[in-house]
Amino acid sequence: MPILFRINLVKNLLKDYFSINKALIWTLVFKAWLMLKGPASLFFLIYFLSPVEQGYWYVFINLSALMLFAELGFNTITTQFVSHEYALLKLENGEITGPRYNIDRLFELIKYAVKFYVIVLPVALIIMWIFGFFVLGKEKQIGLVTAWFVYAFLGAANLLLSLVQYIYQGLDKVEDIQKNILFGSVTMALSSWVLLILGFKIWALIIGNFIGLVIMSVFLLMKTKRFWMQFLRHKIFNKSNWFKEVGGLQGRYAVSWLGSFFVTSFITPIVMYFSGPVAAGKVGMTLAITSSLINIPSSWGMVRIPQFNILVAQKNRELLDRLFKKIQQQSTMVYLIGVFFLALLLIFIFPIIGWDKRILPLSNFGVLLLSGFASVSTCNMAFYLRAHKEEPYMWLSVLNGAATSSLVIIALHFFNSVSMAIGGYALTQLVIFYFAHLIFIKKKGQVVLKQGTGLES
Repeated sequence: MPILFRINLVKNLLKDYFSINKALIWTLVFKAWLMLKGPASLFFLIYFLSPVEQGYWYVFINLSALMLFAELGFNTITTQFVSHEYALLKLENGEITGPRYNIDRLFELIKYAVKFYVIVLPVALIIMWIFGFFVLGKEKQIGLVTAWFVYAFLGAANLLLSLVQYIYQGLDKVEDIQKNILFGSVTMALSSWVLLILGFKIWALIIGNFIGLVIMSVFLLMKTKRFWMQFLRHKIFNKSNWFKEVGGLQGRYAVSWLGSFFVTSFITPIVMYFSGPVAAGKVGMTLAITSSLINIPSSWGMVRIPQFNILVAQKNRELLDRLFKKIQQQSTMVYLIGVFFLALLLIFIFPIIGWDKRILPLSNFGVLLLSGFASVSTCNMAFYLRAHKEEPYMWLSVLNGAATSSLVIIALHFFNSVSMAIGGYALTQLVIFYFAHLIFIKKKGQVVLKQGTGLES
């Protein structure tokens, strides 16, 4: 078989079966970078931090998720609504063109988003400071608490930058945003690694994040300057009540996002509170590895969010469902491949280099990877339903957060067993996936019925 024919065969397979496009390529490059960054970070953390300091490192990262109290899913909502408005507009030479009414709605939506953040960011920052002091104060280290206060402030700044990126991504600019996020992540990681070598300890995480934040901000401004200049000078004549349109959905997203916090980021700080920084370091590193693996197949759905939103706005049901089905198949296949290679690393490589002593046992990894399959599939279903301006998983997310956090606390407080805590977490995710699938089938049928009767907005 000629080499050229083989190359074309591979290209066609990637394009037709896996739906590879530029946006997905850059997203996958970013995810691949995360997979490379993971082992490299493990190396630097293991060799330049003690087990106790490793615990502090992962507690900082997980506590930063408290910024969800400000974001509460608002960035995702903003992307969805921007995409809906952009369905009738174009971005030409860096500026928005199209009907004046739709341009007015788009820019007023952006103004509403910025005003929302100006109000909630300070409140969320105070919440982060208080919660961090509660968890870290037990260590009785003023320098550690001071470092957390600075890191939390950078988290607020990063969330504001994320809003700007989500807005631009809603204009079907996933490729540009993924490039910027990739560049920022590389800068953060390299800076942190160098600073770890120089002995900066936990401050390596903080200063590295600051450098990456500055770099991303500068490059994003260079790419989107004309768009934001148009936004600043645009006079809005057609007023829209975005609070009324977004507020109800935002409330449901807020509840759902809070539930997600208690599922994904609550475990490591609680382990530190009950079992100390060494155990927290093992849990944090294990969850970081499994989360990195889950993030890769989730990319297939994430990069299609603007397309989902646009297809819903255009009421192209056939293409929408076909796209969703294909994404489910692709992400499942990618996840299974990832699990296979990770298993090889955990079984054969980690024990040789001694890294197995810094993570949880293989049995814990097994249950986490099993629940990861459910997480990938549930994410895709959520992307699909949220494109219809729906948040049907709100109460399921609350139940998930309450059940997960309760089981973790019970396992740690009464039995002092991290393995029981991980088992309870994984079992909850599998049960939640079952009910999430039932809800998806029900809501999908309701959406089709609404479109058929012309009731959908």
